[in-house]
Amino acid sequence: MDPKDLELRNHLFNLAYNIILDYKAAQFQGNLKARKLLMALQRAFNEDQRYDRAMVAELLATYHIDQEMFDEDRTDAALRDAFSHDQQLASEMHITNTPSAVFMDTDQPETDAAILLENVTDHHVFANICHELVTRPAAFYGSAELGSLNGTDLHVL
Repeated sequence: MDPKDLELRNHLFNLAYNIILDYKAAQFQGNLKARKLLMALQRAFNEDQRYDRAMVAELLATYHIDQEMFDEDRTDAALRDAFSHDQQLASEMHITNTPSAVFMDTDQPETDAAILLENVTDHHVFANICHELVTRPAAFYGSAELGSLNGTDLHVL
């Protein structure tokens, strides 16, 4: 992608924004349905750069998401508020790259210890890091900076 091609960048931004709004609208009907829709939208876009309302309608039917309710929610101000809240939360957690994940140590509620994983591209690496966080939390949450593990960047928040 040419980083100077503003038309393409605007197109991709608008496409991503519409997919996010679709996901948020579907979330009002259940997180599992919304995740399935999001994964299908991503697959469709990655395979043939396709996104249109007809495709979305087809996927809504596939995942048993009520079209009429989806359309209402898609234009509701509460949806945009939820999206803005998600963006604010991501900003507070210093998330600037995708894919990223944040782990909080809920066993120690008196602290706000958290680990940010960036560039998580391998499911097995992600699973291994999750296992290590659960079995050896002090090794992670007690560090000032963690560095990198198999291409995944780990940071203490």
